[in-house]
Amino acid sequence: MSAEYGQDVEDFVVGPQSISCGLAMYTGKPVITPDIERDAAWEPWVTLAHKHGIRSSWSFPVRTESGPVVGTFALYFPEPREPQSKELEFAGVIAHAAAIIISRYTAEQILHEREQQLRLLVKQRDEFIGAASHELKTPVTSIKAYAQIVQQELEEEGTGSTMKGDLMVRLNAQVNRLATLINHMLDTTKMSEGKLQLTVERLNLNELLKERVEEIRHTTTHVFDLQATPVPPVMADRERIGQV
Repeated sequence: MSAEYGQDVEDFVVGPQSISCGLAMYTGKPVITPDIERDAAWEPWVTLAHKHGIRSSWSFPVRTESGPVVGTFALYFPEPREPQSKELEFAGVIAHAAAIIISRYTAEQILHEREQQLRLLVKQRDEFIGAASHELKTPVTSIKAYAQIVQQELEEEGTGSTMKGDLMVRLNAQVNRLATLINHMLDTTKMSEGKLQLTVERLNLNELLKERVEEIRHTTTHVFDLQATPVPPVMADRERIGQV
């Protein structure tokens, strides 16, 4: 049909009092009008039909596989016409094809929107981590500096080998570990690309476990009794596996 016809029927409503495509959309069933001039529902629109040379109208709903009607298509003829079985069958094929096209287009639109949302979330995450980097690094750097000063003073006083000195050594080691973990976390490029680098080395798991137990022992009142059995060395990232 012409663009003028499209403009003339643009305000047609979808409902039980509608005609042609509006009624097909509402009922979800084909609406066949063999002769417009003999159909009472078309009486208010006969002048419009004459204007565009329409005498017969066949309207078919386009239904997706999930069920809802997403549109309609119509065939118009300049003379009265009753559809034959083959014509109805062909119209069904067209409606099915249209439904597939609309469904795929809708799915692609949804996928595109989800991808845009994901990109936005990733961007917001990276911006947050970038902004938090200064907040995380600054206090860690200060703690490290203070710990080194205290450790140096203990060594100058000759108490570096005492329990206090030992604790300061452990504190410095933990601060270094924390700084390393923060640097790994803040490497947003590698995280986004799934290329977070691992420093793989030969590890003795029992020794690593003993270190972690000693670190925890000073932070809790619980008593630990570590009974380790010999295990073969493994190749792993010391910091990463130490977090488990």
